[in-house]
Amino acid sequence: MCTLRPQSYSEYYGFKIAANLPAPVYPPSEDSFMLCDAVAAQPRVDKAVDLGCGCGLTSLVASTRASRVYAYDTNPLAVKETKLNVAANNLSRRVRPALGECWEAPAAQLYTLNPPYLPSSPPMRQDLSELAWNGGPDGLRVVLPMLGCAASKLAPGGRLVLVCSTLQPTHMIEKRLERLGFSWRIHSSKKRLYEELRVYECVKGG
Repeated sequence: MCTLRPQSYSEYYGFKIAANLPAPVYPPSEDSFMLCDAVAAQPRVDKAVDLGCGCGLTSLVASTRASRVYAYDTNPLAVKETKLNVAANNLSRRVRPALGECWEAPAAQLYTLNPPYLPSSPPMRQDLSELAWNGGPDGLRVVLPMLGCAASKLAPGGRLVLVCSTLQPTHMIEKRLERLGFSWRIHSSKKRLYEELRVYECVKGG
């Protein structure tokens, strides 16, 4: 059972999220909101999996589309914050946070991904303080294994919603999606000073 600590909250999409997140936990940001908008538009499903759950906002939004949500992160502080935010919204029976790798996630009809995508130059060791943003030298170190995992867990017709940045070689992500049997479209995009954020909506083929 997760005991709530004294806390101030901000509200997003009708959900309470702790306002003073620890630094290694990714806070609700522009890419999070784009992902949540796309998730909220998905068909209803029985089970959803949120990989890289961060503070848990996407997991909470996914609970409006799925009867059960499994939220995974490799950062123990992120999992702790997600548990607190899930409890604060009285959704502990529907949203199940867990510390673990993507391969430990169950099969589901919907996968959501907001992986760390910023390239690190020069190459950096990924420690706890970098888990939320460091995507490796080309920004693909985390996302490509996640795509493979999602493809192995989704049956034909299953859906994947993914955030990417043009700071990554997005053509390689698109090619990987196609090789894994996904059809895809860009659900939304937003240009910023040095990049364009994109949300991909993908459907697993037969």
